[in-house]
Amino acid sequence: MKKKILFINPDIKVEKRFIDYPYFINLGMLQLVSILKNNGYIVDVIDRFAQNDSDATEEGGYIKFGSRSDINKIIEEKEFDVAVIINSPFLTLFSSKKNNEILELIKKIKLKPNKPKIILADCYVGGMHYVDYDEKKIIEKYPLIDGICKYESDIKLIPLIEENCPKRKNKDFLQKLDNLPFPDYDSISMKNYTSFLKKVSKNGFSPFLSQDKNTMGIFTSRGCVYNCIFCSSKLSGRYYRAYSLGYIKQHLLVLKEKYSIKKVVILDELVNPNKKRLDNLLKLLENLDLDYEFPNGVRADNISAEALSMMKNRISLLSTSAESGCSNIVNEVIKKNLNLASIIKLAKLCAKKNIPLAVHFMIGLPEESYKDINKTLEFAIKLSENYRATPLIQLATPIPGSELFAKLKLNKMQEQNLLDNYLKYFSIGNKFFKIPSQSLDLFIKNFNLRLNSKETEKIIINVTYACNNNCIFCAVGNWKDRKPSLELQKRRLKQAQLQGIRMVDFDGGEPTLDKNLVNLIKFSKTLKFKSINLITNGRLLSVKKNAETIIRNGVTSIIFSLHGPNEKIHEQITRARGSFNQTIQGIKNVLEINGHIKNPVEVMANITLTNRNILYLNDFFRMIEKMKIKKVNMQFITPFGLAKKKDLPKKEDVSRILPKVIKKYSDKIKIQIINLPFCYLKGYEDYLFADVSKIKRNMMFIGSNEQNLAGFLASKRYKDEKCNCCEYSIICGGEWNFENNV
Repeated sequence: MKKKILFINPDIKVEKRFIDYPYFINLGMLQLVSILKNNGYIVDVIDRFAQNDSDATEEGGYIKFGSRSDINKIIEEKEFDVAVIINSPFLTLFSSKKNNEILELIKKIKLKPNKPKIILADCYVGGMHYVDYDEKKIIEKYPLIDGICKYESDIKLIPLIEENCPKRKNKDFLQKLDNLPFPDYDSISMKNYTSFLKKVSKNGFSPFLSQDKNTMGIFTSRGCVYNCIFCSSKLSGRYYRAYSLGYIKQHLLVLKEKYSIKKVVILDELVNPNKKRLDNLLKLLENLDLDYEFPNGVRADNISAEALSMMKNRISLLSTSAESGCSNIVNEVIKKNLNLASIIKLAKLCAKKNIPLAVHFMIGLPEESYKDINKTLEFAIKLSENYRATPLIQLATPIPGSELFAKLKLNKMQEQNLLDNYLKYFSIGNKFFKIPSQSLDLFIKNFNLRLNSKETEKIIINVTYACNNNCIFCAVGNWKDRKPSLELQKRRLKQAQLQGIRMVDFDGGEPTLDKNLVNLIKFSKTLKFKSINLITNGRLLSVKKNAETIIRNGVTSIIFSLHGPNEKIHEQITRARGSFNQTIQGIKNVLEINGHIKNPVEVMANITLTNRNILYLNDFFRMIEKMKIKKVNMQFITPFGLAKKKDLPKKEDVSRILPKVIKKYSDKIKIQIINLPFCYLKGYEDYLFADVSKIKRNMMFIGSNEQNLAGFLASKRYKDEKCNCCEYSIICGGEWNFENNV
């Protein structure tokens, strides 16, 4: 009599930041069920993804996939001779910490009267994330396990179940995939499983699944023909094998006709070893009226124009992998054998056909330099800006079993550290490569800041270029004869409002000198701008009635230009007698009015640092603190207008004085530093306002075309070799060019 076999697909927990598809690891189990049933075994299945309450829920920094019901009670109700627990990298049994849930599960199985045999079985999971491990160590840690099937279990499980059957080696793999039966979907509740997958999608844990269509994963091949060093695809001699199109068609018909599947997630490591294979597969899916996704991406150089045309209305996101923006890294280090021109070509075609595209990159390889990483990030940004391709950056991780892992020649302690943390290392960096994890984290943090700075969120209106100060650094000091047009300014505000912009700055010159300022403020309020900010020297606000008028008509914040702690320093810079006292009085008036109104305006101070006032910066902040102003912008001179190189603060004064001021006042006053290269303030970079944040700002110049503020400023900045090797290069414009401002 054939033995009774119980298959168990247990609950799993994965790092929330880890992007993959652990919710499909039961597919290999279902194929094993078919194999055993075809050989006369009596098979039962506990699939934690196919229970009535199966769900995907957050637990701290993890996502739990599975069921709330007690699996041990379910096991107690079963009778079986052999229990097969489905292993996967997501169980992390190779970790130095024991998986207590699996430990209790194993103990419960062994407590049964007949002491069933317990087998841990690896199933084919696709992708690059199969982790090699020492099975002897796992059995030492979980001694109640009787045997382990490594890598692929299709032809190894029955010999392990039967004592009198010749054992197969771990390196034995099925050669002809068409000899495999379809997965035994009837062994689980497909209704519960497809419902579980919809919950995974609804909870935002998968970009591949659908909330409104029954979706199922499927393999059309195994392995890969390429030799990328980071991938464990060719682990222990595993090689590329493909199901025939006839087999795939019959499998898809079963899914569609019997289980009402409308969409398939094709989990192949390499779905397009050549153009013809992909074309034929897409035609098959088209004929069967099935939508699809490719989580592992497609080779950019093996996609025909015909394939893209077929994908247009069937796929929500096409993904491919560039790995790096440096050809030598792609081909000599990673060994991907890919021309990066094919990535650009694919991005262009996808943009033209309106097909969303994601491009995968990795940084942190042992051979990479800081310059290489910056080149990769810039390449990724250009794909995004020019072709709307979404870049996905992860950190290179030496997966046990990959060539990259073997190259590192780690000691036993390092190997165990990697096995303990490899899922985390995809997103937080590891300690095995020459570039520190802190630098890699910075690269990614700054890259994300740059990536998310695409949409304009603020419009800056230069109301007038007239001014009652004559500041030595004025960026628009030679434009005072330009005349504003109220009609044009209102039209631009309306356009901004229709574009979804809800923030406006009124700047100058000195905007309070323009008779139309209040009209513009009132107009912005009627357009529902949430932030209406006035940038002013505040001199006219020294007349309380003027301050009341500005505030009453809708200004939400005011930035006062104040350039020194006393009359002497301030007026050396403004070159306007009486300007200091008038500005101070303007601030006092606004603060006094704030004390009597329901919605007080936010008050900030802006100091433009020069070689004259930087030496008095501590006195300036002492004054600001006494006035109870809570925000200060420290701005650096830019080479526009009247600014001269001789007025620049000395770099040694910047690096000596600013840290002292930040340490002393930053817990009481919010400090932001503008227009300063990041390398000037090592260790205080978080206080710097990045150039890329200005991408979100468009400035309307009087008598000239509107310009993006970041683009305008970039015209006077440059980068040298040290910039190319800096973690902040992606968000910093570099040094200012003052050659023509002497």
